[in-house]
Amino acid sequence: MLMTQKSTIMKKNAITLLLLVLSLSAFSQKKYQGEKFDDIDLINNKITFIKEMQRDGTSQAGNYTTLTDIVKGQYAKQPFISSVKYNEKKKEITIKSRVDLILPQNSEGIRHTMSMKYTLVLLALADKCVFITTDIQYQHPKESPQYKVQKKAFAAEDFITAQAIGIEDGNRELKENTKKSTLYFINQLDTELESFFK
Repeated sequence: MLMTQKSTIMKKNAITLLLLVLSLSAFSQKKYQGEKFDDIDLINNKITFIKEMQRDGTSQAGNYTTLTDIVKGQYAKQPFISSVKYNEKKKEITIKSRVDLILPQNSEGIRHTMSMKYTLVLLALADKCVFITTDIQYQHPKESPQYKVQKKAFAAEDFITAQAIGIEDGNRELKENTKKSTLYFINQLDTELESFFK
């Protein structure tokens, strides 16, 4: 029963991603090769970063092979990656990972660390590859008792959107700095992926 539920959830997620890709042109969040993300936007109430790499004259199968080689050569052995799933039928690769963000210096002159978990989906299509980063969650370090965040782990949607930052809870500076470091990391991640296509 549990496996059936997990399978159903995975299918729903895959359908959601497919619909997301098919409707890329409708969203301002999509960026092309060389472009940077400079703000946070929501797609279906979820923070999602979409980067599209145009690959004229290439096939879906060829692009999937390229993405597979990149992941196996560069990402599969990294210690912070918890799982890598290949779906040859749908020509997509799903990577779950985490990173420790070094936040900008705050008003007290201190640079804190925020742990961030995320999901990176690499999609191979005809004439293009698409990188989707979503399912972002944060966890503040135990050694930082000065944080006023009550939850041990929390979703990005509850922390770095304009609405979340606007809430008067004593965490405005922490939220703004987390947003800045998140954008910096996403842009660095996409730049690294883009470098394999030059």
